Amino acid sequence: MGANPFPFLALLLVFRSLPAAAAAAGVEQPFVGVNIGTDVSNLLPPADLAAFVEAQQIKHVRLYDADPGILSALAGAGVSVAVGVPNNQLLALGSSPATAAAWVARHVVPFHPDTPISAVAVGDEVPTALPSVLPLLLPALRSLSAALAAANLSSIPVSTPLPFSVILDPFPPSQAYFNQSLANGFLTPLLRFLNDTAAPLMLNLYPYYAFMQGRGAIPLDNALFKPLRPALEEVDPNTLLHYTNVLDAMIDATYVAMRNLNFTSVPVLITETGWPANGSRRDEPYATRELASTYNSNVIRHVLDRAGTPLRPEATPSVYIYELFDEDLRPGPASEASWGLFYGNGTPVYLLHVAGAGGFLANDTTDRTYCVAAEGADRRVLQAALDWACGPGRANCSEIQPGESCYAPNDVTGHASYAFDSYYQKEGKVAGSCYFQGVAMVTTTDPKELWLWRPSHLYPYYAFMQGRGAIPLDNALFKPLRPALEEVDPNTLLHYTNVLDAMIDATYVAMRNLNFTSVPVLITETGWPANGSRRDEPYATRELASTYNSNVIRHVLDRAGTPLRPEATPSVYIYELFDEDLRPGPASEASWGLFYGNGTPVYLLHVAGAGGFLANDTTDRTYCVAAEGADRRVLQAALDWACGPGRANCSEIQPGESCYAPNDVTGHASYAFDSYYQKEGKVAGSCYFQGVAMVTTTDPSHGDCIFPGSKQMNVTGAGMNATLASTAGIPSALRLRTEIEHGHIIPMILSIILVVSTLSWNHMC
Repeated sequence: MGANPFPFLALLLVFRSLPAAAAAAGVEQPFVGVNIGTDVSNLLPPADLAAFVEAQQIKHVRLYDADPGILSALAGAGVSVAVGVPNNQLLALGSSPATAAAWVARHVVPFHPDTPISAVAVGDEVPTALPSVLPLLLPALRSLSAALAAANLSSIPVSTPLPFSVILDPFPPSQAYFNQSLANGFLTPLLRFLNDTAAPLMLNLYPYYAFMQGRGAIPLDNALFKPLRPALEEVDPNTLLHYTNVLDAMIDATYVAMRNLNFTSVPVLITETGWPANGSRRDEPYATRELASTYNSNVIRHVLDRAGTPLRPEATPSVYIYELFDEDLRPGPASEASWGLFYGNGTPVYLLHVAGAGGFLANDTTDRTYCVAAEGADRRVLQAALDWACGPGRANCSEIQPGESCYAPNDVTGHASYAFDSYYQKEGKVAGSCYFQGVAMVTTTDPKELWLWRPSHLYPYYAFMQGRGAIPLDNALFKPLRPALEEVDPNTLLHYTNVLDAMIDATYVAMRNLNFTSVPVLITETGWPANGSRRDEPYATRELASTYNSNVIRHVLDRAGTPLRPEATPSVYIYELFDEDLRPGPASEASWGLFYGNGTPVYLLHVAGAGGFLANDTTDRTYCVAAEGADRRVLQAALDWACGPGRANCSEIQPGESCYAPNDVTGHASYAFDSYYQKEGKVAGSCYFQGVAMVTTTDPSHGDCIFPGSKQMNVTGAGMNATLASTAGIPSALRLRTEIEHGHIIPMILSIILVVSTLSWNHMC
């Protein structure tokens, strides 16, 4: 990419069948390819990668290291493969024709033709990435070509991808020329070789870098293939050709540079192009999902339309998009890890919009449309249309019957939307099949997502439970997610790292649809139950309740806002201060409190920076324990010192005492280390012990064994350690709320303006 070497495996894909006229004339159809690097966490195994390639309707792939596992997995899949030679193999291949022959025998012959080998790409950007081996690049090309011919495979072309930096003065294109220091010794003989073997000149072309380095000289729309007013088009003053995009100008500059060396019939193959979807906000402000989607969608359309270039409208070079998967392990600037169309697990980073490409790169949603009830539609007309759809219209309305998956929300809008879409899909989305007397509309947003974010009270717990696996638990709990697991709104491309923010933004959008944009949101209830039925409510636990409520408090204190409105952070009321042990219903109904009725904490909160708010916070409660994987001999020596010269209280780890079990050096050392650490006031260096100790905020106490760091705290029900909140620690902004349930008046002390109350979550369809 750019001037960087590429030690990776790349997959290149091709689609759309060759038109009959072109096929008859022997003209190769242009294609779009996508590179796949190997610096990916949990890269798909070969069989799964091959399945992904087929699912995306990829017809050509390119492997930079000729991986035998992938070549084998693609056998019989109808996928052609361009194999590659990494830069670190050029020395051997350029020095020995026998080595080149052995390479072909090992990496090409065993797989072809079951896995058709379409090309060999030798090295990558060698003039800039590894100039010391440049003298051996041409010999390597010639040796590999000769070895293929000897194996009766002379139809497989051999070339090498070059950086665009080998071309100087590229605009206007009519003035472009090759770097003179490379022209005579390398580029002229290379072009002669390519011309003689009917191989393409491979180039890596990045309008993104041209735009970034142009310092305002290139309009952003020109880099993105977006339509320009004629006054803004770039005009070559020598040819008077108009350039509506940067990529065409780069290609024509290449044609001119080759013509200046008397080569006019060598085709161009763009081995890399793309746009990063993320980067440093300060240094890479144009590395965004929106712009990446725009560029890659437009470059695909440009190739599919066979638009050619202003200088050569009859010739459309094939293009390889960089890249299929984000390489999240790549070093360098933030953008280096963010060029992929998909995350490593196959989830789209953003949506492409390429009409007419069939199933190619199937994250395209251009033709995925749904029919739903129009916003603000008259309820009586909706009901009549619903009755017609489920009756004479013969829509399948079984799923909106009582007890079925789409019955909730039980209102005419939700039911009508399901029925309208059933009819619309049944009729093949033909014109007029989504009218229903004007109360229906077509949308590209899956209505399943619309119903998912339809709150009354805001309870991510219920969203998670009713989501049936659609929502990651960490997303409900505000826990950090890998980018691949973040929820992405396909219309705004905003990323949601937690469910609560998504629910809030859904509320903003719903109000905006009714033309209200300045009404603030106050979350009157939110929380997580600490106990419930093991069978029906397995996620109602103290640990998860502590995690959720601690994180939601932090989120509000940090004034994080939401993705849609980062400037606005709603206040939150946590449900609830005390367990309501008299509440009827499921087991969890009595277990939402932060404290038991007598004021004892149900679990510990962890909220740094909150002052004395909810004083069961244990952020500064730390313990010293044996480090994981510590050497047992060093541990034993440190244990002996702690219980001896260190004067730690080791009485509880003697035989018969409460912390004797487990009877091993790790358990005993952890107790002794913590005793010393607490005795020394947790000062710096008091938890080192020759590197075999570590500080933790997790209480190491277990069973009847209470560690020294925990003995300062009261032991409460279920073996939980906590400090009782004094009245001084109770926030002054507490709200007292009274509910009348089943004829009983139940006082509920809710929380402060940091406090959260929730919304009951509607069932997800």
